[in-house]
Amino acid sequence: AIYVNNKISNEIKDNNIENNVIPGSGEMFNAIAPYYDLANRFMSLGLDQNWRRALVKELNITNDETILDLATGTGDVALLIGNYIKSNNIQNSRLIGIDPS
Repeated sequence: AIYVNNKISNEIKDNNIENNVIPGSGEMFNAIAPYYDLANRFMSLGLDQNWRRALVKELNITNDETILDLATGTGDVALLIGNYIKSNNIQNSRLIGIDPS
């Protein structure tokens, strides 16, 4: 919910949004999260994994870096980054995953 001066905003009141949930606030993703990765694999015929692996490789992660996965969702990219760090023996790097849902 959006609060201004401890009062719910007019946007929410005017739209009669139930339970103070704003569309796009993560509720939809929370509902599909258990099936999201599987659906992605199916709909992309597995190609989604290719771009994720390419992304991780392009990061050129080295020692002593902090990597932020913003809107990490199911954490699939963060897991790939973590595996990359471990398998390449990269030292003292931190991986942070943040998601609004």
